[in-house]
Amino acid sequence: MQQYLYLIPAMPLIGFLLLITGGAQFPRYVTAIIGAGSICVSAIIAITMGAQFLLYPPSDGIYHQQLWHWFNIGKLHADIGLHLDAMSLVFVCIITFIGALIHIYSTSFMEHDRDYSRFFASMNLFVWAMLLLVMADNLVLLYLGWKA
Repeated sequence: MQQYLYLIPAMPLIGFLLLITGGAQFPRYVTAIIGAGSICVSAIIAITMGAQFLLYPPSDGIYHQQLWHWFNIGKLHADIGLHLDAMSLVFVCIITFIGALIHIYSTSFMEHDRDYSRFFASMNLFVWAMLLLVMADNLVLLYLGWKA
């Protein structure tokens, strides 16, 4: 299950990219499915990963996944990688589960809003940034999550 760690922040990012590029042309129900569905999928993955973390704890106490090498300047190097330990797992489950509930509630609450797709795109971007903030494995990536 550790190999799917990247899917937790990737689902809100994919939802954001879909909604920001073509959201104005989508019907409202498609926007709601993309917006809320991406967060719900992320929450299901996070809860499943949390259950596996509790039932079969990793030997070193963390899940780590390096996605790619970002930059290398002298002795400073930064990789794009995700880190999940017990404390960050709690935050990931809170962010995704509460975020999913907020998205589901917002599908009807924001129904008559003029910028329906932009609202869900912004919410998906916010959830992605919060997940990146708690799952980053270095300060550079944490800063990207903080500033997004």
